[in-house]
Amino acid sequence: MTELVEVGSDAKAVAEWFMANHTGEVCGLHSDALIDGLARVLADFRGHSQPAGLTERQAEALKFVSAYHTANGFAPTYREIAKRFGCSTSRAHELVSALVDRGCLVRLPGRARSVALAGRA
Repeated sequence: MTELVEVGSDAKAVAEWFMANHTGEVCGLHSDALIDGLARVLADFRGHSQPAGLTERQAEALKFVSAYHTANGFAPTYREIAKRFGCSTSRAHELVSALVDRGCLVRLPGRARSVALAGRA
């Protein structure tokens, strides 16, 4: 096992460290594509891919939706967003609408849990 990655390391270094120290395969893959995918997830989670111009609350909501999607494979409901932020479902809808307007999220009409991260829809 190699040394731990330093705090503040870039997402690519963290992904490479993970792959170098992982004893098994991840979803049957062990490749540069997987390292790149891990790096994108880490960068999103850390906020490095956060678009400029978001309020603190919007940035927090985007991180929540991203982390929820990564953990569960689908987006949270408006109720789940509202519960996380201690607000009404109407306010959760406004937060999501603001993120859609800024190009961070996209709506998926006619589907339950109808938002997705832009570029991953």
